[in-house]
Amino acid sequence: MFQVKCPQKGLRIIPMVINGTSGTPAIAEGAFQGSVVDTGVGIYTVTYAQALARAAVILVTPLTSDIVAHALSSTVTGFEVRLTDGSDGTTLKDGNVQIVILGFDAPDEV
Repeated sequence: MFQVKCPQKGLRIIPMVINGTSGTPAIAEGAFQGSVVDTGVGIYTVTYAQALARAAVILVTPLTSDIVAHALSSTVTGFEVRLTDGSDGTTLKDGNVQIVILGFDAPDEV
């Protein structure tokens, strides 16, 4: 059996894959953990199915070529993902992303 030991209290790890290239974005992996709403070209708002005790650490990796992915506005209920064109870094562009959320069910650290 594989175990992950962490000194943090109440660590919750949530993996997600968002498919944003087929029109309406959808959570392709981890859908039971939350929902996604398209709030504009290259802007997705993710809401957790169960709120966290404090804001999470969000890791976002683009799965679409020539995309730069950013996680913004992390709160206890969710966060925003912004995807920009890799060539200019400013033009918003739809794409697919892989996300790892390091959330906490305890309001304080060890």
